[in-house]
Amino acid sequence: MTRASILIVAALLPLNAFAAAPVCYTQRTAPDNVVLPKPKMPTMRLPEIHLPDAATRKEPVTVLLQVTVGPLGNVDNISIAEGSKVPDWDAGVLVASKDWNFVPGTEDAEPIAMCIRFRVTATLQE
Repeated sequence: MTRASILIVAALLPLNAFAAAPVCYTQRTAPDNVVLPKPKMPTMRLPEIHLPDAATRKEPVTVLLQVTVGPLGNVDNISIAEGSKVPDWDAGVLVASKDWNFVPGTEDAEPIAMCIRFRVTATLQE
């Protein structure tokens, strides 16, 4: 690849392709000037999973998600940081969470893209 073709490829990339990834915060690590995103509860639908295994019924299951919330409160990216012992639950939460909405996080009172860790715990039913 010649130098000219490298410059052309770089010019075609969107400006945010070079942007730094949002910092991931927790309640303990967020500085005083940062307010973490908060879920908008009506959008927080979870999958209905029915399991035949009596060992997993009625026991709480937890999945820890790493969510990048955009400056408008939408979910930009999501991944499982720590899965539960029920893979179907993890997969269902991952799919459902893409439609969630948040009150965006702020830094110095300005909405910004922010990465948070979000724990989802539920009791699965028969």
